[in-house]
Amino acid sequence: MLQATHLHKTHVTFFKDVAARTMTTEEVTLAELRELILQTKRRTKFALPLLKMAEFGNAPNGNDCLRYDKNVKKSSGAEGDYDQEQIPFDDAVDIIREAAIHALLYTSPSHSPSRPRCWRRSRRPCLPRDARPWWRG
Repeated sequence: MLQATHLHKTHVTFFKDVAARTMTTEEVTLAELRELILQTKRRTKFALPLLKMAEFGNAPNGNDCLRYDKNVKKSSGAEGDYDQEQIPFDDAVDIIREAAIHALLYTSPSHSPSRPRCWRRSRRPCLPRDARPWWRG
């Protein structure tokens, strides 16, 4: 029996900062991820942790960073940023709803209604993919 989409747990890796020298992982629903995002507060956007809907290996690159393409073992979803200042956040929500895509949309700290500079979306794919570079064709 298939699990309801909104109850499906997705693997998410969290990095403390952009240096990404350490990571933690959790299996969460998009609703649980929403709560984690809402509860996370920092003084500046640069102090916020990063998230990636992927499973990473433990092999750092030359900069001791764990968050790089060749270290991805499996993708469990997709994230995207929008910062073109053309499409308001509420319009993006409407578009995703109309398309019946189960996704989490949220704004970044630099977003404002007058400057819809940055909003993000996270969604899980139908099936997890291995780390082969499917996005490169």
